[in-house]
Amino acid sequence: MKSISTRLMLAFSLAILLICGGLGTIAYYYASQGILTVIEEDMPGRADDAAQLVAQQVQSSLQVATAIADRNVIRSMDWEQQAPVLREQSRKLGYKRIGVANPTGHLRTLPAEETNIAEREYFQKAIQGEKVFTEPYTSRIDQSLVCILAVPIYDCNERIVGVLVAAYDASILSRITNQLQIGQSGYAYILNHQGDTIAHPEFKRVEEAQNHILEARTDEGFEELASLEQRMIQHKAGVGSYDFEQVRKIMGFAPVPGTDWSIAVTAVEDEVLAELNTMQRGIIGTSVLAILLGLLLAFYLGRQLRRPLLRAASRCQEMAAGNFSTVDLEGYSQANDEIGALFQGFNKINQEVSKLIEELRHSKERFKYLAEHDALTGLHNRYYVETQVRQLTREGIVPIGVIVCDLDGLKMVNDSFGQKTGDELLLAFAEILE
Repeated sequence: MKSISTRLMLAFSLAILLICGGLGTIAYYYASQGILTVIEEDMPGRADDAAQLVAQQVQSSLQVATAIADRNVIRSMDWEQQAPVLREQSRKLGYKRIGVANPTGHLRTLPAEETNIAEREYFQKAIQGEKVFTEPYTSRIDQSLVCILAVPIYDCNERIVGVLVAAYDASILSRITNQLQIGQSGYAYILNHQGDTIAHPEFKRVEEAQNHILEARTDEGFEELASLEQRMIQHKAGVGSYDFEQVRKIMGFAPVPGTDWSIAVTAVEDEVLAELNTMQRGIIGTSVLAILLGLLLAFYLGRQLRRPLLRAASRCQEMAAGNFSTVDLEGYSQANDEIGALFQGFNKINQEVSKLIEELRHSKERFKYLAEHDALTGLHNRYYVETQVRQLTREGIVPIGVIVCDLDGLKMVNDSFGQKTGDELLLAFAEILE
């Protein structure tokens, strides 16, 4: 049988566990929702900052290329004079190739290569006066993946006489976005207007021109992401969440100014909520401490209740055995609570039952006397004599002698002098017999 202290400890532990667990779960839920809300509000701003950074890097690269094209030696359109300057600038700026195309599209580059780029869109735009920074595409010269810078070359009369063309390795955009890491696993990537990946920490995705919008047509796992990227290629800004490779992510996105690209900044939801782990550990620690304190309190209360209850049980057993003389030696009846009321009740029962027993004892003695004696004279009656004879017979005390006498004339005395005189005569005779 479990003691009351054990039951109290179990009850307190369960109650505290449920309360702390419930409050902890509620606190964790609302805290996580609050953090996610803040992150979702913050992500579009981060995406816009990332878009501005990419745009600045692109414009900075174009400005550097424009400064090279504005040099007189480049304006001269004399390859022999241009080549040394271009070689030096390529070394300083990390170009994969650099060269000059004439108005017909004939391109000469360093290292020494020649090709015609007249049908290339970037050349057509640059020869019309635009400055172009292309997305990654396959070079006609060596079939490598490159990003092209193309800026017009003006002569002293401000007429376009050629195009300066410089090629970066296609990873240049990915190196820019790699600066935008959020948390341990968050990253940024860029899509072109068709949804092809043109910058990503995993450059293989760029090489394969990964397109989630197209992949979603055959793989339902990309539907959430494709829906967000569909908004991206429409040059919209926003935020959303999606599952990717069994990881829940949050993404903010924004268009890159001056281009037809869009950039996305992602964060892993679990990493965003990682700060809540400290709170979760605190809740667990507080719960454990509360349970320990609850156990101590339950143990103390159990002992406080157990002692008087055990004493009460003992009193009940004593009364069941017929002992109603025990008094409250421990002083429990003095307590001003339910325990005190219980023992006051026991004391009252003791008093009343003891009084009743004493009365019954006296009544028993009185009844026995009346059963064995004559009510008037006090002499033993016939019942007593017969009882004694049977007792002596059982004990083998025989023979037994009995003296029998009769009082004559009693009726005449009663009739002549009254019942009272007859009673007085009987009393006088009883005294003689005694």
